[in-house]
Amino acid sequence: MRERLIESIAHALHLDTTVIRERNFIAASQMPYTTGTEGLGEEVVYDSGDYSRLLAIARQRMGWDTFQKRKEEAHKQGRRRGLGWSFFIEKSGLGPWEDARARLDAAGQFYCYSGLAALGQGTETILAQLVWVSGLSRSR
Repeated sequence: MRERLIESIAHALHLDTTVIRERNFIAASQMPYTTGTEGLGEEVVYDSGDYSRLLAIARQRMGWDTFQKRKEEAHKQGRRRGLGWSFFIEKSGLGPWEDARARLDAAGQFYCYSGLAALGQGTETILAQLVWVSGLSRSR
């Protein structure tokens, strides 16, 4: 809903839809940024981020400046072309601690047990890499 509202505001003001988003990002110079809210009894603070730079890189890599022209050309050929933006921040690292356990079985297979929630941040990948590196250091 928030993204649709931002799109509507941009259209009403005749602005590029990325301009409204960029104007409302927390600036890199404001980091660390305290939100004034709490999660699991801890103050929520964004420790870092350069969201305007990230947006600039995304615009450049996707050819945002020429998108409208490409969209119109596709429409003339009977094809539809669309592009959308959505920005969000996932909280992570909340709580006073995290527990993990790793074990190696008799066949040489590593297992990693963790209470981490996989929310698209690559949790499974990083745990597998940690277990793999741990196995390498033990084999020497």
